[in-house]
Formats: sequence, C-alpha cells, structure tokens
Amino acid sequence: DALFELYTPSFSDPRSDQAMEVFSDLLSEFSNIILPNLKSRHTQFLIFHFGQQSEELIDAFCGTCINIAFESQRPPVLQQAASAYLASFVARGAHVPGQIVVNIFEVLGYHLDQMRTLYEESCRGPDVRRYAPFYALMQAMMYIFCFRWQDLISSVPDDVDKDDPSSYLDQEIEWVAEIKEIMRRNIYSKLNPLKVCSPVIVEQFANLAHRFRFMYVYPLLESNKRVRLSQYTVGAYSSGGGLRDLAFDVNDESWQQLDSYFPFDPYQLPTSKRWVEQDYLPWRPIPG
Repeated sequence: DALFELYTPSFSDPRSDQAMEVFSDLLSEFSNIILPNLKSRHTQFLIFHFGQQSEELIDAFCGTCINIAFESQRPPVLQQAASAYLASFVARGAHVPGQIVVNIFEVLGYHLDQMRTLYEESCRGPDVRRYAPFYALMQAMMYIFCFRWQDLISSVPDDVDKDDPSSYLDQEIEWVAEIKEIMRRNIYSKLNPLKVCSPVIVEQFANLAHRFRFMYVYPLLESNKRVRLSQYTVGAYSSGGGLRDLAFDVNDESWQQLDSYFPFDPYQLPTSKRWVEQDYLPWRPIPG
C-alpha cells in the first residue's frame, strides 16, 4: 500500500517523460529482482497497475517481456517466466486495448512457429524437459484466448450481442487472420502441447474453442489419454534409474507437465487491493 502511494504522483500524467522514467526504473527492478523470483505473489502488481496507465507504458512492459522470452541466451526458466508474465498481463489487464491483444497474440504465434520448426527435427514426442519454452508459449496463448477471445474476433453475425458472451455460442464467427491456423498447426504438431500444458488451462481452452467453433480438440485429448509421457522422458534419466532413486511414480504425470502459474491471478491483500480492482479482468463464466 505504501509503494502504491509512493509511486502514484509520478504517474499523474502517464504520458509524461517523468512517468516513463519512473516506469523504466520499475521495469529494471522487475527484470532483475521480481522475474527471477519464481511465484512472487503481490509485488508485481505495481507493474500491473502503473503499466496500464497509458499505451506507451503497456508497450514498454510487453516489449520487456518479449525481449526476455525470446533472447536465446536467457536461461529457459526466465524465458518461461517472461511468457507467463506477458500472457497474464495481456489476459487480465482491463485497460489493455484489443488491438494490443491481437498484436501480442500474433507475435507469440510467430515465435511459436519458429520454435516448432526448430524442435520438430529432434522430437519423438511430448517432453517438457527438452521443449519447455515451446510449451510455456503455447500455454500462454491458450490462456490469453480464454480471457480475451472477443478481441481475437474480426466479425460476427448480426444477431450476436457483444455485451452478452453467451450469444456468441455456436455462431459462425470470423477470427483475425491466421490465428486459427497458428494454433492448429502447433497443437497438432509432434510436440503435442495439449499433453504437457496445464490440464486446467487445456480443458478450458478446449471447451471455449469448441463452443465458439474455433477448433475441436476433444479427439486429440482422448487419444492423449493413451500417451505416456514417461516413454519420452525416462530415457533421459538413466533409463529410469534416476526416477527410481528420486522415488518418482512414473504413472503420476503431473511432474512432467507445466505448472499453471500466471502472476496476475487474483490479488488478495485486503488493504492494498483497492489500487488494482479497476485494472483487473475477472474470470467470467459463460452461461450455457
């Protein structure tokens, strides 16, 4: 609460040089302190709040995350964290304009295709250890889709009410060019991301994608039930010896799947949450 109070005067004109200067300092601290500390709970909401004050600040934060996520010399764990921060900011930020959502989705899709092309040559099947940056990016895109699907639509039939999400169900919706194709070719690649990404996010994406006639992935989810992740990863740990030594249950696949950490999930501190309540898109279940 004290930090929100401290920084607020600097953003009285969010398009000023002073605001950008102070935000640059916040971004530096974010990159060097907050981002490497995995599963930070609340400090990052300073960036979430002040980063939405203007489009210039939104661009500055998104650009920082993109640079970290796609600089090959960065440790994979930092690349994954940057993907999660970017997706969570775009998905949850109430003041992030629809056009920026589309732009970010397209940038992520471009890099996803690049990674898939690179990884598929050596890929025998889904393996979170070897291809973690690809899966983190795919999960980020599904997460953004679940929250911001309306921004990814280019046109709808006349009888759709844009204020009523349930009126979109089972309609012939036209999506922004290439979005559907990007998702399809990566979901159905040898890397098989729906087997590795967080089951909660995969299930929500599958449900929405089906009901909005975006993509029907349930047959793939069914066939994935017969895929054992251990057959692709055990060999990497001395033919299972390492797994036995560490008392892993090879039938429990949760340790071979991505975590569903998204850093701008609900903010719970009672005194200071007043600062971010208007910045925040809550999850809206769709009736029907």
